[in-house]
Amino acid sequence: MEQPIIRVKDLSKTFRTHKRGAGFINSLKSFIKRDVFVKKAVDRISFDIKEGERVALIGQNGAGKSTTVKMLTGILKPTNGEISVLNLHPFKERTKLNKNYGVIFGQRHNLWWDVPAIDSYYLFKAMYDIRDDDFEKRLKIVRSSLGIKEYLNTPVRKLSLGERMRCELGLIFMHNPKIVFLDEPTIGVDVVGKKKITEFLLRINKRFNTTILLTSHDMKDVENICKRAIIIEGGKILFDDKIGYLKRDYIDSKTLHLKFSKPLDQKTLFGKDLERIGTSRYQIIFDNKEDIGRFLKQVLDDSSKEVLDVSIIEEDLNEIIRNIFEGKRK
Repeated sequence: MEQPIIRVKDLSKTFRTHKRGAGFINSLKSFIKRDVFVKKAVDRISFDIKEGERVALIGQNGAGKSTTVKMLTGILKPTNGEISVLNLHPFKERTKLNKNYGVIFGQRHNLWWDVPAIDSYYLFKAMYDIRDDDFEKRLKIVRSSLGIKEYLNTPVRKLSLGERMRCELGLIFMHNPKIVFLDEPTIGVDVVGKKKITEFLLRINKRFNTTILLTSHDMKDVENICKRAIIIEGGKILFDDKIGYLKRDYIDSKTLHLKFSKPLDQKTLFGKDLERIGTSRYQIIFDNKEDIGRFLKQVLDDSSKEVLDVSIIEEDLNEIIRNIFEGKRK
């Protein structure tokens, strides 16, 4: 049985902060007696991730996503629980672990600000003791896959956010990490850049079996890149399974659109209500448990009606996630 590359069991992280009212008087009072506020950012979560998996960590702002990633990378020390990444304790053995992962944290950058991006690539080469032939081979891959050839010789401060994010992404792959942690890697990136980033991540995952843990508010990115989703809310895990199961379990209904060669003179079709949405176009709403295929076969077999177009519309992932967070679903 394949061993997980990341193991998390009953992991918790608590922060203690001091409350202080506004104004000078309250400031003086806080020196005498401080009101302590305890916040549990992560609350006894458990999950395993196998080598080569592509996993999305989804949650609202403040849900505990970034705190979890920071514990996985050894930046934060867990309050309670067990955590293992590549059979290492991230906080206690961070130096050893650093050589085996790459990370992008939102707006924080690895690239030197005032020099061309390529200089940071050569710095990484020295830091990670990358052989010349491996460096050139990987540089060729990131240049072509991410479309950053024209940006590498430009000072980082002159790059747009999207251009810089692509260069950042290429940089963290130069030492061929076993795991990459990506926090909003497509923020500020245009549609062309997003497509290149998605194709690059899938290519690296397939070629090197790189494990990817992604946090993103863009559900289209999540669907395109990841196969599995872990949804966190209030520091707890609400869902941990394949994204396909998320759609299966949380979509209540689907809508069938049918276009006929001519308008119909009826309000129902094989027991289903017809809603007219165009001259000869209709929609029919199905419960998620109903068999649309069977109904569609009946329609297509009906020689009295000529179907010109068929489409099935279901809620997108953004809508599903929003409903989960708003408590409208399971």
